[in-house]
Amino acid sequence: MLQEYVLIFAKLAIVFLGLSLGLKAPISETGFLWRRPGLALRSLIAVDVLVPLIALAIVLWLPLPRAARIGLLLMAVSPGAPFIPMKSVHAGAEPIFVYGLQITITLLAVVTTPLSLELLGRFFNVEVSVSFWAVTKIMVLAQLVPLIAGIAIRYFLPKLADRITPGLSLIAVIMLGLLTVLILIRGFSFFLEMGIYTWIAIVLLAIGAMLFGHLLGGPAGTTRTGLAIASVTRHPGLALFLALHNFPEVKAGPTIIAYLLASAIVGIPYIRWRKNATRRESGALES
Repeated sequence: MLQEYVLIFAKLAIVFLGLSLGLKAPISETGFLWRRPGLALRSLIAVDVLVPLIALAIVLWLPLPRAARIGLLLMAVSPGAPFIPMKSVHAGAEPIFVYGLQITITLLAVVTTPLSLELLGRFFNVEVSVSFWAVTKIMVLAQLVPLIAGIAIRYFLPKLADRITPGLSLIAVIMLGLLTVLILIRGFSFFLEMGIYTWIAIVLLAIGAMLFGHLLGGPAGTTRTGLAIASVTRHPGLALFLALHNFPEVKAGPTIIAYLLASAIVGIPYIRWRKNATRRESGALES
């Protein structure tokens, strides 16, 4: 019964988060990234290729329990967390780059996430219970359609978008919070018993994702910051949804939530550093 509620909240969280993102980011923002193919390619490599590869290397290297391995890998193949723009802009990233990147990786996640899931299943010789096309269908209905709907409302009815965006964003945050609570209840014992290797794996993935995102972000500090945060910040609602659909017998939820918390903590010094760097750069330009 509890698992059914978790699945419902996972679906609702993804839908409301996608809709709120579309309402906040007009489609014109995407053009900034698409007009810079080199930056766009590096960004997609960092978010969609390197992060899963880092996670794969970690789970092959460290002696992790199956639940931790699955949770870490599912988080790695779930890009596009809707709170990336807020965190990135707060850290000093260029808003037009951040929203363009966010829309792009969210659109591509319809293909990249089920493809990554399929490849991981074959690599580990695991029968994924939901097929590639079934996962793609889920992604289209749960993530792509709400995102496009939000963008359309912002484009055609901007005043309506301004009125409903705060409420929908709040609902999305509440849904994600309830989903976190349900996962903690469902896997509380495992969460408390997570071994040192699981925590090391989580921290290594967060640091590696942030480092490669920063390095591939180009010479501009504002794009480096945005790509680093986009790389390290994964979509917990999507990862939990995939875990419940494909591995219902495995308690992967606590590892996913643990990564969410650990990556936020690991990112604190980086965000402070980038905010200070942005202030120094702005001061140097003004003087």
